Amino acid sequence: MNPSYLLKFNSISTIYPFLVITLIVIIAGIFFKLKNRHNSWTHIILRSLLLIVLVLALGEPVIEKTSYHSTGVLLVDVSDSMDQEVANSLIKKAKGYLKDGFDFQVLPFAEKPAKSFLTSDKLNNFQDIQKNWSTLNIGSTNIEKALSSPLLFEAGNVLLISDGYETSGDAFSKIPDFQNEGIKIFPLVPDENSANSAGLSILNLYAPLVISANKSTDVRVTVKNSSSEKEEGTLKVLQNDKVIYEKDIIVNGNQEDVIVVPTEPFDKGIQEINATLKPLEGKNNFLSSSDQTYISTEDKERILLLSGSTKEAEKLKEILENQSYILETKVSAGNRLSDDFDFSKYSAVIFNNIF
Repeated sequence: MNPSYLLKFNSISTIYPFLVITLIVIIAGIFFKLKNRHNSWTHIILRSLLLIVLVLALGEPVIEKTSYHSTGVLLVDVSDSMDQEVANSLIKKAKGYLKDGFDFQVLPFAEKPAKSFLTSDKLNNFQDIQKNWSTLNIGSTNIEKALSSPLLFEAGNVLLISDGYETSGDAFSKIPDFQNEGIKIFPLVPDENSANSAGLSILNLYAPLVISANKSTDVRVTVKNSSSEKEEGTLKVLQNDKVIYEKDIIVNGNQEDVIVVPTEPFDKGIQEINATLKPLEGKNNFLSSSDQTYISTEDKERILLLSGSTKEAEKLKEILENQSYILETKVSAGNRLSDDFDFSKYSAVIFNNIF
């Protein structure tokens, strides 16, 4: 809320008699003006104003500035059910309250709440918050458990960013506790023209959690058209920072379509899959929506190759590495392994012409 300004007088009682005298003088000036037309109205008005200012100065005038400040907690639902574009718009709305004197700390939650706050300056985009707090089990949502966090009971006010979907718990059961403590909860809701209200939106993004190394898999993007008319938009899918799909799609009214996108093969690690659906350029028939998921590779099996021939070992190594194995080769050439050699880290041992 913007600050307000008010003119006040420290010695208001002092000026009352002078105001009465000033009023009498002004009335007398007006009376003589009516009797004597040679006097200027401008002179009378200026003299009257000068008298009023002098009298008001005796009352020690001051300008009082009133500003408003409050503190609280912003609860942010980082579970997978949250639409990222809508969440980002709500975060932007919450950050606007900082300018109005509402200072808050941020508490992410999903299946469970975080054990410590984020400061409001760390409140960036929703994707980063979700990624950094994925340990909260973002596949589930428990608003009741988030509202039970002891960090909230010194908050004063609570802003809540959530789609309201709970996989467990009952958020309404906590309302009496907050009423007894005098804590107010203010849910932040998206605008009426949000991505889920009408038009196209990403309903689901599916990819297997684990795939074989150096193999491709299919990502499935479910797009829903909530309107009764045919809608068209642009769907883009990224694997890390690489675009693997970008096309204009058309979905009939009140229908869902599944778009299958093959991924790029990768050797190891975790790959982030991001899907974004936007209106066609120059149109504004629906709001953008997005979703993300992750793919990782299975650990490669480690194989030990014991070979009596360097040439044969190189040939076998080429064959097995093409099958996504981690191959360790030892050429015996008449040498023997030590008695304490550890075979436990290998899933298989191949003996090739060593006897």
